[in-house]
Amino acid sequence: MKRAKDALKNDPFFKHYKEWAKAIEQLVSMGVRAEQQALAAHGLNYVIDTYLPEKIANPSKFLP
Repeated sequence: MKRAKDALKNDPFFKHYKEWAKAIEQLVSMGVRAEQQALAAHGLNYVIDTYLPEKIANPSKFLP
């Protein structure tokens, strides 16, 4: 959480890409973590439109 909050304040990437900042802020407010760098190559729309809906639709496939 500390790294996420620090990145939101200081990382130029999050200052430039407001959609990513909003997504990270949501994770922080929910108290969860995600490996966003692994998904960054696909873009935020992929995460929102494809990856997360597939994960939510198949909760039995989640890793513990």
